[in-house]
Amino acid sequence: MKTGILTLSLLAAVALGAPAFAHHSAAQYDRTEMIVVTGEVTEYQWTNPHTWIYMRVTAADGQAQEWALEGESVGQYVRIGWTAESVKLGDVVEAHVWPLKDGSSGGQLGYLVMQDGTILGEVPED
Repeated sequence: MKTGILTLSLLAAVALGAPAFAHHSAAQYDRTEMIVVTGEVTEYQWTNPHTWIYMRVTAADGQAQEWALEGESVGQYVRIGWTAESVKLGDVVEAHVWPLKDGSSGGQLGYLVMQDGTILGEVPED
């Protein structure tokens, strides 16, 4: 009887703890080469599980495009010095991103370079 209760308890603990380890894949991003897009921040979501920066980018043909950049969690950014006020609406930023594999306007944010040269994020080593 004790073995059955212990087994049931262990199974319940594993089942209840599984969501803590769940995470979605970054398979939609092309992590082979980082690209740079420059534009104006139109929305900044300081939220978990991931932050988001939306920006208006002028394409090579002169057309405005809306880009959606998925960032890290709030906790990860706080540990490297970001705050909810680090990025503001209207800021013009240079975003270094891993683009979406399907070629649409978006990607996973690597780091930002602000107009004053401040770098937000961790620059990957070559």
